[in-house]
Amino acid sequence: MPNFENFYNELLELVKRYEKNNIPIKVEKDLENNIIKIFGEQITSLAGAKNGLNDVSELAFATAEHHPFGIFCTIVRKYLLPSWKNGMVHSQRKTLMI
Repeated sequence: MPNFENFYNELLELVKRYEKNNIPIKVEKDLENNIIKIFGEQITSLAGAKNGLNDVSELAFATAEHHPFGIFCTIVRKYLLPSWKNGMVHSQRKTLMI
């Protein structure tokens, strides 16, 4: 009977076919929780962090709509990471490093 792990194994076969054509694909898995993440060749550390923060934000908002952590994640996701990527100056970065 097909299950999530079977799907994951079939997905890996597909990924291998693309990698043979020099198209790198990164796959992260958490089969215990039925989670698979697929990243293309343009993924950066910043984009990966931003994606993770989106997950954290979703959890925070789902857990408690007015929880301060949810607000913090929104601020980081919407303002800090784009600023960092778009050339935040050294003094601004130093201020944020505590």
